[in-house]
Amino acid sequence: MPSLPSSSELSSSRMTRRALLGCLGVAGLVGGGLLWNNRPNRWRSGFTVHLLPPDAPSGASPFLIGLQWVVQAHLSTLAPACVVTVAHPEIPLPANRRAFQLQLRPSREGDTLSLSFRWRRAGEAWHEVQGAPKPPAQAMAAFLAALPEAFQPDGEARLMPTAPELAWELFDLAAIHRAFFTTKGLRSRLEGLVARAPECATAWCLFGRAAYLELVERRDWIAEDRVLAETCLNKTLAILPGLPFAAGELSQMLSDFGENGAALKVLARAIRIHPNSEVVLRRLAYSARNAGLLEVASRALLVREAWMGRLEGIENTFLDLGDTKRFEEGILNQARDKGWGPSQRFYLGYAALVRGNPEEALRCLREARGEWSEARFGRIGFALWTFLEGRTQESLTALEKLVQQHLTIRTPDGEFILKLAELMALHGKVNRALDLATRAASHGFGCVQWYEQSPLLAPIRSFLRFQALLFTLRERQTAQADRFPPRAFGF
Repeated sequence: MPSLPSSSELSSSRMTRRALLGCLGVAGLVGGGLLWNNRPNRWRSGFTVHLLPPDAPSGASPFLIGLQWVVQAHLSTLAPACVVTVAHPEIPLPANRRAFQLQLRPSREGDTLSLSFRWRRAGEAWHEVQGAPKPPAQAMAAFLAALPEAFQPDGEARLMPTAPELAWELFDLAAIHRAFFTTKGLRSRLEGLVARAPECATAWCLFGRAAYLELVERRDWIAEDRVLAETCLNKTLAILPGLPFAAGELSQMLSDFGENGAALKVLARAIRIHPNSEVVLRRLAYSARNAGLLEVASRALLVREAWMGRLEGIENTFLDLGDTKRFEEGILNQARDKGWGPSQRFYLGYAALVRGNPEEALRCLREARGEWSEARFGRIGFALWTFLEGRTQESLTALEKLVQQHLTIRTPDGEFILKLAELMALHGKVNRALDLATRAASHGFGCVQWYEQSPLLAPIRSFLRFQALLFTLRERQTAQADRFPPRAFGF
């Protein structure tokens, strides 16, 4: 574990934080406002990009990972594009859409970047484009100009600094998807980058992302840490309104804190500018589902599916609507593309159990072959697997341990807490299940339809305490529905 800082170091660090937060000034807000005024209300036509990983026989280097992220930020911001990261070229492009596959083939020569790439449309041969060695900002501009669809230039360096040394630092930092405390020097490097490139939106977005991960992964964070994460992400959106990565991170954080209304407000602004963004549509489905706005959530998923060309991911909206077939389809597509993990294993078993087929649920969970991770879905998958195998006490012990660990997290995710309530109800622990269901609601999961229809909550549904909870949730959901009808998101 990292050593704890001294009191003098803490005091100095907090002064630095206040100074940093204080520097978020008028220039960014004015620039962001001007950019907002110059953006179209809706980009009426659009296209899909399937972004493939670069060729890297020995594994992707940090440079390639970071460059891929920065390129994706450009592609999703500077055109009405739905940018989808895919693992291999066999994944089909969407039918009846303008679309192309894209694969970077970059190289570095000193401080210059050769941003070569190849692209193709469905049924066509690959087109190879050789990039000349240039400073990174010029290489990116040449790359965008050579693509088969039109992209606006990043003339004000909002997405990448013009100074080569700062661009390379941005690539390096973009590859580090971790909290501050897990990587020595990460915070100071991010502070240095935003100080030297204060109008670079992606730099602020990376700072905000790392600050948000600090809240998720570190249990002893303080209120000032949350202020830092929100401030950095809001600064990003002031520089580049609607930037999909920033809007997605900020809305996810707000929903995880149970503030679905604030999250939906961020997303309503973002989708006005980027109606085809895969990230914005996915995050909208999440926040709307948490708020109980299933019509908004399902429409976001339908639009996302049309642009992507298929359904992909663990989308609980379909479960809440009773469509387990669509729910399982998304999981299977994701697993075929990106591989199996504890969350996919758990949710396939969970969906079978919801359908009333515990034998199939057990078969799905057994396919993990006992290789459950220490992550929360690994732990909850293990608890459900052992319960279905009849190892009740082992399951209950694992479940109770997970509950205790999860309740110490201060960004708790109400939807996951309700899963814990459902498993407690399966075990017949009625009072414990009621406590957890109430806690799930207090932490932002307000989908009345799932509270009312989940077969796993049947043992506690008749209790007056649960009925009172439903009454409160209905009122809250109605208020959110009035504030955020489908038309607020262009649906």
